[in-house]
Amino acid sequence: MTTWIGEHADLVTLSGEGRPYSVPTPDPLTPKQQSQAAVSAIAKLIAIGCALCIFALLLLTALIAYRLHHILTTWPHTQAEVQTSEIYSQTIDTYRRHQPYATNIVYGFRCTVAYSVASHPYASQADIGYQKGNTIEMTEWHNRIPPGSNIEIAYNPADPTTIHFAAPFPTAYAPALLLLNYIAWLTALGALMLVVSRKLRLPAPIDR
Repeated sequence: MTTWIGEHADLVTLSGEGRPYSVPTPDPLTPKQQSQAAVSAIAKLIAIGCALCIFALLLLTALIAYRLHHILTTWPHTQAEVQTSEIYSQTIDTYRRHQPYATNIVYGFRCTVAYSVASHPYASQADIGYQKGNTIEMTEWHNRIPPGSNIEIAYNPADPTTIHFAAPFPTAYAPALLLLNYIAWLTALGALMLVVSRKLRLPAPIDR
């Protein structure tokens, strides 16, 4: 059996039967529908990007949390007195297009503490473990751990000058909690983009 296109572009005749039928042709999209489809596609791509970033951050968070847990459960703990505390700045050179050496300033928090191990006095610095592009969070840490306060630290038994904040939990696990905060924001953004993509998705064409 052979087929051919008849005089009308939307009719096809089956030889030997002579029964024409319409070939479904989707209606052209209006400018509004085209814009809607483009926004839906972009939102879907953003949602996929968020999912990939969340997966990567979850792996990084797990590694950091495991390392901190190992330190806090294997190193001895002791009480220390905060001698000084400060918000410090660090300059980072990054490469950008048309601007090869862009300079960014990040801020961190650290304090000098005094403590004793086996009746030997020590003084060393403890760092919160991450930096930010503004001083808001670091100012909060500075207010939480002022000079003269007592804190719990963990020290390396092989080198007691290497120390880490041991308590409370938000201080000891600050870097991991920071990443979890980023993951929460990305999850909310990804979910929002997924909803937008589905809301703006065009319905499937109906055969006529």
